[in-house]
Amino acid sequence: MSAILRLYPRAWRERYGDELAALLEEHPASLADQLDLIRGALDARLHPQVPGTEVVPEQEIPMSQKLLALLAAIGGVAWIAAGATMFLLPRTAEGDRDTSLAFIGFAVGMALIGTALGGLGTRPGSRASTQTGVVISVISIVMALGAPWPWPLFIGALLVFPILTVGATLRGYKNGVLPAWIVVAFVLASIGLIAGMDGFVHTDTRLALFMLPGFAGLLLAATALVYHGKPATIIPA
Repeated sequence: MSAILRLYPRAWRERYGDELAALLEEHPASLADQLDLIRGALDARLHPQVPGTEVVPEQEIPMSQKLLALLAAIGGVAWIAAGATMFLLPRTAEGDRDTSLAFIGFAVGMALIGTALGGLGTRPGSRASTQTGVVISVISIVMALGAPWPWPLFIGALLVFPILTVGATLRGYKNGVLPAWIVVAFVLASIGLIAGMDGFVHTDTRLALFMLPGFAGLLLAATALVYHGKPATIIPA
């Protein structure tokens, strides 16, 4: 029963806790009473009437951030699906993997994940930071448009994209709007992407590594929804 009492705000417990505890010792609470006490604890936190029990409401996630999280999620799924097509589609007559659909998925993932990183790494209220975020997004989209280009040009975009994502996550971490684990995730994803390029022709293991940016995009989407409003140290940049 003491565990239920701890659900109430401290100021409430200091004022009414001993009285309620004594009452419960004389008349043990039934299951219905316990549920009613839990409901009362929730009400005491949401509608405090005892001085000192005010609760700071959790900051609502802006619609723009929800949209960026959605873009990151779609980009992550597109990237993973693109890699899966190279596993599933039969090889060409020359023995190479079929990349007819893969490059389209990678391009979509590159554009959406890069755009999400540009927006989510931006320090709120800073015009210069906003402009930098737009530049990151534009670069990602321009590189994605290289999907139909000849092979060497798209490989160049795939080599630049890891550098861009790591730089964007470091920027977001420095601005206090992205956590350290996102930086780590995209560093690992970038290593996997570069190492996985050999998987186009050779091993399935390396091709699996090539799909890591997609999972990093999904983690970015989840982070945008759960990390928002957490305390962070803002470093001007």
